[in-house]
Amino acid sequence: MKGQKKEKKDFFKIQNEYRRKVREKGKQPSPTAELKSIVLIFFTLILMKWLYMFI
Repeated sequence: MKGQKKEKKDFFKIQNEYRRKVREKGKQPSPTAELKSIVLIFFTLILMKWLYMFI
């Protein structure tokens, strides 16, 4: 049990470090990535509407 808890803590530490690095590195490209995800979501929604119209 103690080993598992330590592994979880280490994993969260690694995740936080990774997020911090991403934030430091990608201050410029992050908005474009968000925009891409938003566009992708809208595209999928429109596709779903079209499919429902045809069915």
